[in-house]
Amino acid sequence: MTTEAERARVTLSTKTIHNPKEARHFMRLKPVARRIRILSEDVVLADSVNATRLLETGKDIYDPVIYLPREDLICEFHKLDKQTFCPLKGHASYYSVARLGERGDELIWSYEDTFEF
Repeated sequence: MTTEAERARVTLSTKTIHNPKEARHFMRLKPVARRIRILSEDVVLADSVNATRLLETGKDIYDPVIYLPREDLICEFHKLDKQTFCPLKGHASYYSVARLGERGDELIWSYEDTFEF
């Protein structure tokens, strides 16, 4: 377990969420200040003004990811038999988009039971 003193040495921001077992693994959530629309060809799959950008550092500095509220998905999606785990975000479930067929496998993932911070 990381102590507060150890966490303070590696923390550059007080607005980040840290892995309690590894202080160098952290993330920051920031609201996206514009509308996000996701399209496949000419069909809108999602439309949101409530998106969140996630910046994460762990074993690497990861590319930013945009998360949308589930209610902003317009497409029909189906849960796949796949789940992963992140010590910061919890268990992720994966989904395909019905209209994309095989091209839609693992197109969407969702953290349905996120951790409280």
